[in-house]
Amino acid sequence: MLSDLSESSLRRLLLGCAVLAAMGLAIPFVTRSKSEWDDVYRSAGARLLAGDNLYPPKTGYSYPPFSALMAVPFAMVDVRSSRALWYCINVVSMFAVITFAWRLACGRVPMVRKPLIFWLGMSVGLPFILHTLAHQQTDGLVAALLLGGCWAISRDRWLWGACCLGIAAAMKCTPLLFAPYLLLKGRPLAACVVFGVAIGLNLAPDLFSHPVGFQLYLEQWSRIYLLPMTQPDRPPGIWASEIIYNQAILGAANRWFGESMPARELKVWILAVFAGLALFGIVAMRRSRQQPNGIVWECAIVLAGMLLFSPMSSTPHFITMLLPAWLLAHAVVEERQRRLIPFLILIIAGAIASNKDLLGASLYSQGLWMGSVMICAIAAFVGSAFRLLVPIHQPNEAAIHDVPLRRAA
Repeated sequence: MLSDLSESSLRRLLLGCAVLAAMGLAIPFVTRSKSEWDDVYRSAGARLLAGDNLYPPKTGYSYPPFSALMAVPFAMVDVRSSRALWYCINVVSMFAVITFAWRLACGRVPMVRKPLIFWLGMSVGLPFILHTLAHQQTDGLVAALLLGGCWAISRDRWLWGACCLGIAAAMKCTPLLFAPYLLLKGRPLAACVVFGVAIGLNLAPDLFSHPVGFQLYLEQWSRIYLLPMTQPDRPPGIWASEIIYNQAILGAANRWFGESMPARELKVWILAVFAGLALFGIVAMRRSRQQPNGIVWECAIVLAGMLLFSPMSSTPHFITMLLPAWLLAHAVVEERQRRLIPFLILIIAGAIASNKDLLGASLYSQGLWMGSVMICAIAAFVGSAFRLLVPIHQPNEAAIHDVPLRRAA
């Protein structure tokens, strides 16, 4: 019986299960016939290494140039070695994601002491971890950098946190949303560091080669992928993927209203939704001083906002929802905040809905069309904001971490 095991024995059992799972998942990761890591990132690194055009048509690489630079060392070795090394990086990233998320939500309390909270959160995190490993892209590494940055911010290490967030933004632009958040917190230097690191790393590939026409790679990427989104008549949510996989607000708006509403009018409504959500989040953050662990709840709002406001949010991007899942679970179980139960249920339901094998292909596709995975980000955003807006009176001692994180500045 698990209840008869000591805490150290439970830790060893949990670690052993994690090691066995990592070993088992390594086989399909390395041996699969088709790999997005090879087809998208490793091939982009090879083009950069050869001085070829980084963004030719129909290559699948639609990311900022730094990701191609990061993939250059992998392009210099054989396929199996490249996949094995990338898998090891992914496993380390998953471990970092779980560790940072737990420390942020529950402090230094061991996971085995709060099994209900642990498994409620992992019911959200595990499906997205499997999606991240299946797609073999950079989402796990980006998530580790994001949560590491949030952990540094919670410890008043603003510049270190900004550096982590800037590296993440160099690979996926949406972490730039942390820059206005840092401005809101009165940290303009940290906000500049986020932008500076992201831009600087994306200028680095030009030290190796130059694209056709002597444009900067960053300029070429912006012209191909960012500028078209500013065209008034371009439908929202269009990116280098099928619209059904876009679980951001833009993707949902395209699926639901794209055929019945002109693109210009639809974008006006989307901007209104964005403004309303942003205002709601800002008002909630203004109340964070009155809440224990308020700065972590703020980070959860920003992480959810990244997914909702992004031009493209696919299922593997939602791995960062492990943090708000554990925050909500901790608030419900330890603080007895029953008002947050609906948000916890929704975020778990959204994660379960991402499992195609469990739901079946038809129900899974219908759910994606309706924004089933997007529910996770909505529940995280609204639930975290609601938690900051509604003060806790006489909180339980169990809700206070043994090593509490710093409150919002």
